[in-house]
Amino acid sequence: MEQTPSPSPPLLDVAGTLSRLKGDSAFLETLFGVYVEDLPVKLAALEQALAQSAMPDLQRTAHSLKGASATVGALALREAAFAMETAGRDKDPARAAELLPEIKRLAETTIQAIQAATLPQP
Repeated sequence: MEQTPSPSPPLLDVAGTLSRLKGDSAFLETLFGVYVEDLPVKLAALEQALAQSAMPDLQRTAHSLKGASATVGALALREAAFAMETAGRDKDPARAAELLPEIKRLAETTIQAIQAATLPQP
């Protein structure tokens, strides 16, 4: 039986996130701000952990990125961070190195999507 690939998650699910936050667009705006500010720190930590082959650090940082991405509705980046977390848990630096460029690309496009998002005003 042939499996069909699952569809890629959306880059940013603003509507779903707003729904979980009970329509609190001001809070989502705050979350977006913190997320965008923290994203370069997490990416640098991933790069450093990979450069040092510190797989437990890589796993923890990727787990943190996964959770933060899920919180703000950055679903594609959440999935990529989950794959990186798995590579760290499996102590697979080659796989982690393969994933890093895609995580960086998704981080950049996610930031652009956040900056372009128009939130309903209360």
